[in-house]
Formats: sequence, structure tokens, C-alpha cells
Amino acid sequence: VSYQPQMLGKGLWLNLAFGLQDAQRACVEGILEDLRMRRVLKLLEESIDDDDPSSWRGRLSTKELASVHLARAFVMSPEVTIFNRPLAHFTAHEQRQAVMRMMRDLVDNR
Repeated sequence: VSYQPQMLGKGLWLNLAFGLQDAQRACVEGILEDLRMRRVLKLLEESIDDDDPSSWRGRLSTKELASVHLARAFVMSPEVTIFNRPLAHFTAHEQRQAVMRMMRDLVDNR
């Protein structure tokens, strides 16, 4: 997971559920909730079937794009994950703690 958020040329849902064969909406929404991404959740509800990246990208801040980038890693739950400055875009203590907790859960649940 790089410092610079990388988005795919797809809709918000496909960016979050990339690589999953049967992405479960509840799983994705749970991760977004855990990361305190309420605005992204609302946007996801509005654009769940939209494949147009312009419908959501311009509406998110750099911090929110970084959150989507990080959330995608947690959704995919790969065997190996390398994080490069995962807290760099988060200034709120609560959100930084949520990211750290999610990273610990990812390791503990291997």
C-alpha cells in the first residue's frame, strides 16, 4: 500500500472490491465503518452501480482517496501486505488508532 493513493479507472465499488470474486457488501461497509469513512460510505450508496470514476473521484479529498486506497487493502486481505507510511494522511487521533487497529487485526487473523 503506497503513500500516494492509487485509484483504478472504475467506479468506487470496483475500487474497493478489486480482486474479489464475490465481494460482500457488508464486509466492505464494515471496513469503511471501522476506518470512520462515513462520507465514503454515503458516496458508495449513491454510486454502487456506477462505473464512471468521474462520478466520485472529484468529490473526495486526498485524505479520503488515501482512505479508499487503504480500505481496498483491508478488503482484499492479502497474505502479504507492505504499508508505506499508512498514517501519513490521517491527522485525527481516532482515525489513526482505527487504522492501527485494522493493521493489527490483519496480522492477528492470518
